[in-house]
Amino acid sequence: KQQSFYVFSYITGNDLSSDEGINQSSLLWSCYCERLMLFEARMGHTDIPINYVDKPLFLWLRKQQHAMHLFSMNKPSGISSIQLKLLLALGVRGSELKLMPPRLSSRVLSASVSQTNIF
Repeated sequence: KQQSFYVFSYITGNDLSSDEGINQSSLLWSCYCERLMLFEARMGHTDIPINYVDKPLFLWLRKQQHAMHLFSMNKPSGISSIQLKLLLALGVRGSELKLMPPRLSSRVLSASVSQTNIF
């Protein structure tokens, strides 16, 4: 947790000796960013696979990539310029958020195939 405060202080430039000016959402963002930095240091990239054990980090990164995409299109994104620069320095690239269709169970799939008569 101490490292998160260090990252937060570095990102925002806030003096952490006082509670004044500490934004909870910025602190949470810096915690996720630190986890992404650890992943990048360990794996050498920031392409988190969909089946990665830290699912919240995967989802957070997808939201950041979408925010970067919106920012690049001059649309409201909710990402600060410091956050954008840090993500770019880590090698993160913006992308359009594509919603994946819900997974169908094998039971649903087999039932739909059996109901389809070709002849």
